[in-house]
Amino acid sequence: MDSVADGEQPINSTSFSAAHLSSAFLTSGRLRLMAEASVARYIATGNPKTSLSHLDMAISPQAGVSKDKGWYSGSAISDVIFEAGTRFNVQRSTSNDELQKSGVVALNSRTGYTNAMRVSGLLITHQLSEEAAGWFYDLRQVVDELVAFVDEDRADPAVRERLEKLDARIFTTHGPVFYNFDFAEIIGACQGDWVLKVDYDEELSREWHDPRWRQILETEKVSHYWSPRRWITPSGNYLDREPWWPDRQIRLFRKRPEEITFPTKLHETMRMKGEAAYLRTLAIHHHDLRLASRESREEKARSYERERPGNSLGYYYLFEDYDVPETPLPSVSAFDPERELLHMGRLNPDDGKNLSLRISGVPLALETRQLCWLDVALTNDTSQVLCSGAPFPVNLAYHWLEYPSREMIVFDGERTALLPELAPQKTGEWKMFVIAPEKPGTYLLQLTMVQEQVRWLDSQNPDLRQEFKVEVKRS
Repeated sequence: MDSVADGEQPINSTSFSAAHLSSAFLTSGRLRLMAEASVARYIATGNPKTSLSHLDMAISPQAGVSKDKGWYSGSAISDVIFEAGTRFNVQRSTSNDELQKSGVVALNSRTGYTNAMRVSGLLITHQLSEEAAGWFYDLRQVVDELVAFVDEDRADPAVRERLEKLDARIFTTHGPVFYNFDFAEIIGACQGDWVLKVDYDEELSREWHDPRWRQILETEKVSHYWSPRRWITPSGNYLDREPWWPDRQIRLFRKRPEEITFPTKLHETMRMKGEAAYLRTLAIHHHDLRLASRESREEKARSYERERPGNSLGYYYLFEDYDVPETPLPSVSAFDPERELLHMGRLNPDDGKNLSLRISGVPLALETRQLCWLDVALTNDTSQVLCSGAPFPVNLAYHWLEYPSREMIVFDGERTALLPELAPQKTGEWKMFVIAPEKPGTYLLQLTMVQEQVRWLDSQNPDLRQEFKVEVKRS
């Protein structure tokens, strides 16, 4: 019999009939599933004549995704196998290497599907509402373990009780400022190969419940993923405009604390060695705007401004002050493993000459640190698809120069992501996000494009850079 990994229960028999299969999923740790090709095609598509290799098949015994997508609940798998009139041969994988080489998926009794990698869910908090406990119950079905660090100086006993019901491994912290924690120690407490960090007021989008998402962990190149985050409003919709969307966050990363530079200030982002990738649909839903009153959010914005003057990002919490469109949450999963990662290669040096911007809606006057959105039409006459993907994202960007001296005041203005992608020989429209300078005066607003880590695209095409004179008044 194959060897059994640490923490897994041995299986007494390596052969299961249809009647035994569902209970086998529930009582075992990881299983390797082998089937005759015709049966595999039947389970994945409902048609035994479909051309589909069993090595391309993945089955979710728990997620219960719709049949037309090829996924089944545990009982449905049993029914379908019974209809096919066959038996599965279920074996332990002998090693992670063998599993990866074989191309055969592994099944996990909690998550329904996994490759050889294990994922730790991580929560650092002092609160967890009953509603949030439901979100983390869902997360618990996605990860292999939940690790919770609880600030017991502020947490009430209900937090620990709810985490215990989630079978979380609970650790104690002390102190109200999260970025003073020993993050290396916190990451070190996770037992997975990867860490998925989620805050107490966040939940995973429905795409995470498609068990195929773990295919993105099979790469050896990527060390961390940027996940888009939606800010949910009291209406239950989300704010569909920069800076609230896509508001990318590093939430999924390898457990390599020695390669991570942890934040030391409010709103600082982790920095990691290794290659990054950008996720398209595996999103985080942030409920702070929905759960907190306007009064409490105003106080939070004031508190952040005292701590980080000029860099408080308080406007995120005061969305009612702006005319921002709200969009209903997607009603179905948009996950496609073939398209999930947003890729943007290096543009050729002359490609900037084949880009053009048409800009309107630039105000003649703004108040200090005022937010505004400009109408931008971008024409892509290059041979490449443009997007804000890795490793070299293409973004809309701007500079602020003092007038008439042309002294640079703000060089790296806010970025506006090119999402969705813009195909060659097409024109797309965006709302470009701009923040006015913090001091009153007369300025030139330069609007342009940048390929991050490569070049400002107006360096080859000065016509791409457009200037507008703007008066900035004290707010």
